[in-house]
Amino acid sequence: MRWSEDGEDKISEEHYYPHVEKDKVFDLGYVAKRSGHSRGSTVDLTIIKDGESVHEIQTEERQLSDGKAITFLNDGTVDMGTSFDLFDEASHTHNNLIEAKFQERRDYLKNVMEKYGFKNYDCEWWHFTLKNEPFPADKDESYFDFPIE
Repeated sequence: MRWSEDGEDKISEEHYYPHVEKDKVFDLGYVAKRSGHSRGSTVDLTIIKDGESVHEIQTEERQLSDGKAITFLNDGTVDMGTSFDLFDEASHTHNNLIEAKFQERRDYLKNVMEKYGFKNYDCEWWHFTLKNEPFPADKDESYFDFPIE
């Protein structure tokens, strides 16, 4: 929350929100005042090939179909067309800005997660919430704030 309210902090702009005004991240649905993650049923995830491991990030410039450029942060996970946590329409689960092979990979991840009881947040291909979550969003006591050891 502190990051989102500090208009002067633009350190991560190039990598995480190059086409979005920082003060719009709430209105566009990329950041929530009350995160589903703090209810314990929401995860952000991707795929990595068996036997592979995450490595130091290598940056790559990537062109979207609308002509805009993004920086892809290659960390060794399966390339889904955009990096994790990129606040951009290109990160929406379904869009026409990425290549078909990336869309197929996103669909695969979404289908597997749905098979096991999760629903995808359509603005972020990596964001999934348990459909039958034990702590629903409409209850104040469902949001937790405590250290985990």
